[in-house]
Amino acid sequence: MRLADRRCPGRPGNGTYETDETGDCGGALHLVGTSNSIVSGNLITGNADGVQISDETAESHDNLLIRNIITNNPLECGIVG
Repeated sequence: MRLADRRCPGRPGNGTYETDETGDCGGALHLVGTSNSIVSGNLITGNADGVQISDETAESHDNLLIRNIITNNPLECGIVG
């Protein structure tokens, strides 16, 4: 199977907050319910996904990702939203 064809199993809960991270594929940085954050000047490599932005606990908005190198995160993507 090609790496691009792999998928993380779906998380339970359909929009409700869950604390079981067994379905998490292993992102380097997870911004959950985060607003007005700046992520800058990082090397993010060798994870399932690089940065995940989600809203399980609250809205995530107005976050800035700038001047980061996000590479070699082969199971998912560089930035997942």
